[in-house]
Amino acid sequence: MTRSIFVLSLVGIVSLMGLARQATAETQPGDIPGLLMWLKADAGLEDSNGDPVAQGGAVATWRDQSGNGWDAVAPDPRSAPTLETSSTMGPRPTNQGAAVLRWGEGPDLAPDGSPNGVSGQGFDVPGASLADGQEATYVIAFDANLEIINRRFLNFDAPGLNIRNYSKGWSSGNTGLPGLGGSGTNKRTAGPFANPIGYTGSSPIHNAPVFTVLRQRLDNVEHFVNGLSDTLVPFYNYGDAGQDGDWPLSPVDNLQIGKRATISRYVGDMAEILIYGGAITDEQIAGLATYFGQRYGVPEPASLMLFALGCLPLAVRRRRRR
Repeated sequence: MTRSIFVLSLVGIVSLMGLARQATAETQPGDIPGLLMWLKADAGLEDSNGDPVAQGGAVATWRDQSGNGWDAVAPDPRSAPTLETSSTMGPRPTNQGAAVLRWGEGPDLAPDGSPNGVSGQGFDVPGASLADGQEATYVIAFDANLEIINRRFLNFDAPGLNIRNYSKGWSSGNTGLPGLGGSGTNKRTAGPFANPIGYTGSSPIHNAPVFTVLRQRLDNVEHFVNGLSDTLVPFYNYGDAGQDGDWPLSPVDNLQIGKRATISRYVGDMAEILIYGGAITDEQIAGLATYFGQRYGVPEPASLMLFALGCLPLAVRRRRRR
């Protein structure tokens, strides 16, 4: 009996491997409609003189590869992220050697108010905007210590506290708060990585490549980690937001990367950032997981599933012996 179960499990695994190869064909970011911004750490990096950035040098401008001109510009190149070579992200089997932008640790400013040389200021993206009610998808390939709470990947905002953000601590949609000049009175916030109020360290991801997606729809906001659905826990609703399941998707026109103003500064490496002006599909996310897996060694959903199935026969055999 045990042998039969083992053989059947093995056959099932082989069959699933074939299906996984078909289901997770690589999807290039530019093949998905609605691409608004595509930043890659191995392309379009310029120093403060407009020359290519040398290894270890500060990145003054990060050129958009989508063709839409959403270039990321450091407010002060002296405290901009630096170009580095990752020891944890890169093509298999070594999973290292990929170009990354590194945000260092430390305070944003020295006591005299001048930049202190760490990458505390991140980037601004002039001209970037999302319309009122426009759905969007944010995609990040990174390696960072997620035990640091509320560090911003991306932050959109506009006057009146209209905000759309994606951070390691929480993500939200907002249309202003009463008495503060907002265009509405709705806010809804949720914690990614299965945490009800920000990130608390219960699901540590560190020293490993990670690919995450925040898909922002009017009726739902969803989070994915390495191509698999991740619990996104709503923990703060204000006004009408969340009463009928809707998320307020504000009109925003100020995009910042790795910060919000001078607070919530990101710490870690980023290899690639994508923004789509719509909600991409599950199939497209699976295709991007293959793309990021090949470029950075990110675990693909199919490989994670097959690993779990491969353990099944061993578990069955152990149980039969008892």
